[in-house]
Parts: sequence; C-alpha cells; structure tokens
Amino acid sequence: MREDTIMSHLSGYQWIALCICLLVAACIAGCTDRAAPDTSGKIATPAVTGITTMGIPQTADCSNILTSGPKALAWISEVPTNSPGAGLLSGAKALMKGIYVYSSDSPDYLPTSYTNQKSSATAYVVHAANPSNVSWAPSGENQVVWKSSPGGFPKGWSGTVTMAGPAATNVKPESLHVLTDCSGFITSLFAYANTEHSTKFTGWKTGSIIPEAGCFNPQGGCNEPAPLSYYNLFTTGQGGFRSVLLEDLQPGDMIAYANTKNRDDSGHIMLVAAVSSCTGDPKSRFVVVIDETGSPHSFDTRPVKVLLSGEKSGAGAGMGIAKLSYSPQNTLEFYWGLNSTAPQIGSIALGRAL
Repeated sequence: MREDTIMSHLSGYQWIALCICLLVAACIAGCTDRAAPDTSGKIATPAVTGITTMGIPQTADCSNILTSGPKALAWISEVPTNSPGAGLLSGAKALMKGIYVYSSDSPDYLPTSYTNQKSSATAYVVHAANPSNVSWAPSGENQVVWKSSPGGFPKGWSGTVTMAGPAATNVKPESLHVLTDCSGFITSLFAYANTEHSTKFTGWKTGSIIPEAGCFNPQGGCNEPAPLSYYNLFTTGQGGFRSVLLEDLQPGDMIAYANTKNRDDSGHIMLVAAVSSCTGDPKSRFVVVIDETGSPHSFDTRPVKVLLSGEKSGAGAGMGIAKLSYSPQNTLEFYWGLNSTAPQIGSIALGRAL
C-alpha cells in the first residue's frame, strides 16, 4: 500500500500511538553512543585500572605515589590462610594495633592507617647488648611472650632466647610492648606464629642463639659480606626457609640484607605486609614493611626525633614503604625510602618461611 493510503486509514488514537513510536525511535537512534544513566543511586565514577579495596579506587600507575599517597595504589595484601607468612603477619599486625591508634575502616597493611604512637610501648634495643622482650596482649588465660638476653662469645654479636611462647597470665599479664632490634623482632614473630601455625624454623625456641641479622664478622668488622643468620638462611634454603624472586614476593615474606659498608651497621631484616602491583616498571616493586628500627621509611608510622642528648625518640616497631629494584646488572637492590637516591650497600635476599 502507498504511504497516503495507509495514513487515510488511521484513526485519531492510532495517529497518537504512531507519533509516540516515531519519537521514541528517534531518541534511541540519536543516543546509542552515550553512557547509560546510573540507576543504582550512586554517583558514577570513571573506570580505574587496578582493584578497589574498601571503597578506595586504586591504580596500577605507581609513578605518583609521593603525591597521591599509598591508598591510591594497587597493593597485593593477601597471604594464604594458615601459611607461616599469615602467622607472622598476624603477630606483627597485633603488635601494630597495640602500639598505634588504628583506624578500623582503613587497610591494616598500609602505614597511613596507624597514628599516635604509644612511645612507652616500643623502643629500639639491641638484643646482643641488652635484655630485650616482646609481649602480645593477653588472650584468655595466656599471652605470647618472647625474651632474650645478651649471648656468649663474641660479646655483643648474639643473643640467647630465654623465653618464647605462651605464658600464663593468672598472676599478672605483661602489657603489650616491643623492646628489641630488627632480628629479635622477626624471631619473636615466629614465637607467635608457632602458637597458631606450624613452621619449620626452630630458631625461636627457648635456648636458641640469635646472631645479629646481616654481616657477622666481629673480628674483621663488616667490611666484607659475611652473612649469617636470616640472610644466610634465605640464600641457602636451610632452617625452614626458601629463597624467592622479586616477581614472586608476597605478604608474609621477609627481606634481609647484609651490609658491607662498615662495622657499625650489621644489616637489616623486615617483614613484608604488602607488595605493589604496578605495571609501569616490571623490574621494581614498592613494599610495605613492618620492622624494628630507628630510621623510618617513607610514609612511616614512626615519629622519630633526635633529642639533644642524641637519643632517638619514637624509634621501635613500625610500618613504612621501601623499594626493591633490579640494577642494570640484574642485581637486586634495596632502597630504604622512596626518595632514596642510592640503594643500601649490601647483598639482598628475599625469603619465605616454610
């Protein structure tokens, strides 16, 4: 039928219906390349590359961390449940939440979630020269306690564990505190982890000798890398550990380096709380570390101040962000902070408890 014949047969109501259909069709034809309206009741936001945790958009671009802050980055923060690494992180975070005011609606793997350090709860104490101890908050009738005293020969280079594990609190529980050094702190975490999980590391037991982390050469100083302790355990895969590559680093792993600079710095050991998942530079990673130190990292929780007496106030257990990267010669390097212009002098090892 011709168009004029069709029009002549339409009633008034049919005319109205036809006009409405034509209007709807025109709108659809003209709007197909526009975004559909958000009917969920929420404000629509641009798409972000990465993951979203606790409502915070996160990006895989790590180049602007110093201006945008760690919350804007995508982080790998999960560790397999019931693994030794999960036990270590559980113990470290329990201490962090007792030493600092923790914002419960923020990620517990980022340093920006912790504020207002209780200075009486932590301090940097060299376990090889002074008695040191770590105590978690009581749980029921027990609490986990770790203690050490200066070791034997050579003096000042090792400590002996005098107590490790659950302690009865029916007399008087100890307040939560961390008074030790970097290797003592990590060793104490194994005392905690072994109450909840089973690890193959036995160096946390009462009577064990704990050498200082990193360089161990008291007669000749630390002019050459002669690592013992955790660095050696990681690199040899002995004592209940295995070495891991930077690409495989995950929360609950550890970073150790043996310092080759001087005899006053024997190296350092840290626990990894989170690893950046940035895609811009496959040869480097930002890492959130929990450690015991008097020198804060980037975005660090520790408000370290040097007093007139020379003593450092605010040092001790805390959390901050550092960087691991491969050099052009494919050597693994550790940068203490994100503004560090040069890596730490020493040999780096990444380890995982078994």
